[in-house]
Formats: sequence, structure tokens, C-alpha cells
Amino acid sequence: MSLMHHVQRGTVSTSGGTATVSITCGHSLLDLIYIKPTTATTTFSATLTDIYSVEVYQKSNSTGEMIDHKLVPCYGNLVLSLSASADEAFEYQFVFRES
Repeated sequence: MSLMHHVQRGTVSTSGGTATVSITCGHSLLDLIYIKPTTATTTFSATLTDIYSVEVYQKSNSTGEMIDHKLVPCYGNLVLSLSASADEAFEYQFVFRES
């Protein structure tokens, strides 16, 4: 069995302290979550919900760069919701493991 990795990356800007973006994951395992605000002192929370509106990941009160290794099964799309202490751009990257 060989494993392939699929990477989704981009930027999103918060407005009024919040932002959402749809992430295509197919049928895979979410392996790595990377989120980084432009300003290192920005505090934020990140939530991922699946196609059934079930919260599959939640991280509160992160400051600056956040890297998290999780094995979250997913199918279809995930929605990333960010809530931040400031309006600014965020880099995000998700690595999915596909078999």
C-alpha cells in the first residue's frame, strides 16, 4: 500500500474578526494543520466542520503560528472557521493522507 499526500494551501482574511473557507479533502485523513496570521501576536481560534456540520477539530486561543498533527477522517469538504483578535490575513495549509 502506498500513501499519497495532498496539500491544500491558501490565504484568507478576517473581517469583523471572522473568516470561513471551504477545504476540499476528498476521502482521506487530515494529517497536518498549519495556520499563521500575518502578525505574530494575533490570537485566534480555528474550527473545522464536515459536510454534516459536525465539528471535527477545534483549537482555541492560539497565538501566532499554529501547527497541529491530527488524524481526522474526512470526506468531501471541510469548512475552516477562524475567529481572531484582529482583522488580518492568515496563511493556511492542510496536508491530507490518501491511500
